[in-house]
Amino acid sequence: MQNVTPSLMDILVFRLSLLKPLIFLELFFETDATSQKILTMLSDLTRSLNELREEVRAIRNTGSNESVDAGVLPLDLPLHNIEELNNAEAALQSQEANKAMLRRFALIGGTTLEVQVCRVMAYAITNELASVLNWAGKKTKDQTKQKRAFKDTASVKCLTDNVTQLNRENKKMKETVIDLQACGMRDNLVFSGIPEAVGEDVETTVKSFIKTHLKLPEDTVKNIAFDRVHRIGPMRAATGRPRPIVAKFGHFKQKEQVKSHGRELKGTDFSVNDRFPKEILERRRVLFPIRRGFIQKGSRAVIAVDRLYVDGQLYRDPGITPWLY
Repeated sequence: MQNVTPSLMDILVFRLSLLKPLIFLELFFETDATSQKILTMLSDLTRSLNELREEVRAIRNTGSNESVDAGVLPLDLPLHNIEELNNAEAALQSQEANKAMLRRFALIGGTTLEVQVCRVMAYAITNELASVLNWAGKKTKDQTKQKRAFKDTASVKCLTDNVTQLNRENKKMKETVIDLQACGMRDNLVFSGIPEAVGEDVETTVKSFIKTHLKLPEDTVKNIAFDRVHRIGPMRAATGRPRPIVAKFGHFKQKEQVKSHGRELKGTDFSVNDRFPKEILERRRVLFPIRRGFIQKGSRAVIAVDRLYVDGQLYRDPGITPWLY
């Protein structure tokens, strides 16, 4: 196991490089009521960026190039032998010492969670100590071949607490990104089953469909404003099902008005639906059969984005809806 100690400056600059592009997402949204939620979440994300900037500025002011080992720690790392491990166990009984170690481990970077765990282990113990440890322990008559159990040590608890915290933060960040994507699609509708013609004007095709099949008045259809209308995916064979059309409406109320007439398509090969990110679509596919089961039992079941409400109560099950936990 190789001892990896990247500089604190390198770690912070790397984390800054990951967060900085989030600021420029604001350029893609108009500052109206529709995008307010997106901008609010962006401000929460960029708050972390500002905190990191302050850390970098403080380091630059000292004129130093500290490594991860610098600063006040409850013990010296890496640990080299059993005696140092025993001392670490005693030190980590203190809650403050645990928090200090968690903060230090959190500074160690990694492109994935697995890489970060490996780097934390390399930072915490040497090969010499690792060679006399075993996850569950190993007892033999030969005293020289016995290995100490590592899984119940305070050091491991500190490491696992850090991994748990990272998992929680990664999940929160992922959900924030999915929520941002969903907000960016809230003005979109997906029209499926509309025949496709070479060289078609897709916007004209959609307006004709809305008038003919959704039965909206002609004057209403003329006033509908689109930001963009296009088909999804590459051209298919003439015998294949036509590609869906994504229409981004200029006004949310117009989009909702068109969507409300979707009942006119019952019993046809056409459909009109909200557009969602891939992750939410997968969650909805899980919820649809469950919703159907509740309806068959006489309950009122409604799916809102990626949540199922049964008789007004949110349906939650760790094995089925893990994204709610």
